[in-house]
Amino acid sequence: MTAEELLADFKNRGVTLLRKGTRIHYRAPSGTLTDGDKDALRSVKLRLLTLVPAENPPSSPSPFDQLQNQWQAIANRVQALFRRNGIEPSSETMQAAIWLAFQLDEGWSFRNIRKTDARQFLQAITQGRCVAAFNDCGRVVIRNAPRAGARIVL
Repeated sequence: MTAEELLADFKNRGVTLLRKGTRIHYRAPSGTLTDGDKDALRSVKLRLLTLVPAENPPSSPSPFDQLQNQWQAIANRVQALFRRNGIEPSSETMQAAIWLAFQLDEGWSFRNIRKTDARQFLQAITQGRCVAAFNDCGRVVIRNAPRAGARIVL
């Protein structure tokens, strides 16, 4: 029996063949394959390696997808902080808070403040004691909510 005939016969009986490297694996209903079928598989193995599709390796997410998933997880965490504190932030404040949390998660350093201060600012923002926004240069500006004059640029 040729490899092509064997594949057609197996397909009719519901047997699936997969290639993993230089090995051929099968999936079949219990009792479908006989010892003769297994011997036939061994006899045409080299030809089957060229005919049988390789099993798809589990695909890992792209770096962009990983970053997007990380960003979404941080956004969910920041939104939960705002909800827990009963604050309805503006979209700018939300974006700035997410950006700040992302920087803290990644371990990035800040130009003007220590990381412990950045954590306190994030806490103050999510508690409504400060507001945050991006300035024209793309930097985050944190202001005291009652006094618009006091500000810190990150």
